[in-house]
Amino acid sequence: MSLPRLTVRGIRAVGVEVPMKLPLGTSAGTIRSASLLLIDLETDEGVTGRAYLFCYLPAAAPAIATMLGEIERSVKGERLVPFPRTTATDWDSWHPVPRPTKGKNFSRKDFAR
Repeated sequence: MSLPRLTVRGIRAVGVEVPMKLPLGTSAGTIRSASLLLIDLETDEGVTGRAYLFCYLPAAAPAIATMLGEIERSVKGERLVPFPRTTATDWDSWHPVPRPTKGKNFSRKDFAR
């Protein structure tokens, strides 16, 4: 099966606060809402990959969104390639070419699945 060639058009990130039905107790305190960063990776071909990150601190969402803006500037216009599965439970994922070195991955595994 031939996979489509996809090109990065942009990355959008939006921080949201989601109320939790049951508060989460941690050693640092009680978390009553989940701070999430919703991320869209858009392609020129119209395919949009979606992911989210749980941000332990609400202030982390804008900081990560700013970092994603910098990443967008460096990968915009780059072709995406499939990331090979390593186990039966891995999802298909896409990474900009050249692929980031191991341990320095900035992409979520569930982009464009």
